[in-house]
Amino acid sequence: MSHPVGNEFVVPYNPYLLLKYDAHINVEVCFTVKSVMYLYKYVYKGHDAAIVE
Repeated sequence: MSHPVGNEFVVPYNPYLLLKYDAHINVEVCFTVKSVMYLYKYVYKGHDAAIVE
């Protein structure tokens, strides 16, 4: 019984980051306005907060 082999399980990676952190880090490039807005919001979102009564 054989399984079909394809490229769907191959992910891009950066060899420098792989060696530096000894871990797999998925690296992708995207150039859309939404991705830039998401990164801006993520970086400047602040700390998590909760209200306890």
